[in-house]
Amino acid sequence: MEKLNNNTLDLPNWLFNILIVIIAVLAGVILKYIIVRLTKYYRKKERFSFLRSIVLNLGKPLNFFLPLFFLNIAGSLMLLPPKINLIYIKFIEIGLI
Repeated sequence: MEKLNNNTLDLPNWLFNILIVIIAVLAGVILKYIIVRLTKYYRKKERFSFLRSIVLNLGKPLNFFLPLFFLNIAGSLMLLPPKINLIYIKFIEIGLI
């Protein structure tokens, strides 16, 4: 797959990178919101739900994990110098641990 090129957007690299970070974090938050809404829907239908139990017990860790997971995925799209890219990747991977 061809690497995303910033020339088509005519944005400075720093602004392009900030947009990618914002989109990745929003995607994680939106996915968390969807999971919570689905569990609330199924809670009304069933007395016990394994998915509901997971969300209730892992709710706060999911708040950090999902945005970090999407940041990890979006890291390959960012236009960073090699040294800063290496630091960024290590920072996200440590956060995921």
